[in-house]
Amino acid sequence: MYYRITTFSYVKNQEKEILEWLNSAREEMKSLPGVQFGHVVRLENGKAMMVGAYDSEESAIIAQTKVQDLREKMMEVLVSSPKVAEGPVIWEI
Repeated sequence: MYYRITTFSYVKNQEKEILEWLNSAREEMKSLPGVQFGHVVRLENGKAMMVGAYDSEESAIIAQTKVQDLREKMMEVLVSSPKVAEGPVIWEI
């Protein structure tokens, strides 16, 4: 498994708009090569983290162009550029 974690900020009290945008992009996200799941976690009002899991690093690399396109589209509801970290799973329960 390989995870891509994206932290992003949006206008406080506009979480509904974020969720609407995410729902509108759901099918495109589900079609990413090797994607296993995606979850968004509210860290605080106006800040969230998306965790996307892929079956392999290779799949995440192949999906990168589509992911970048999605990030660019998502900028319409964000207040700053998202921060991305990624890597292989090294431990699990």
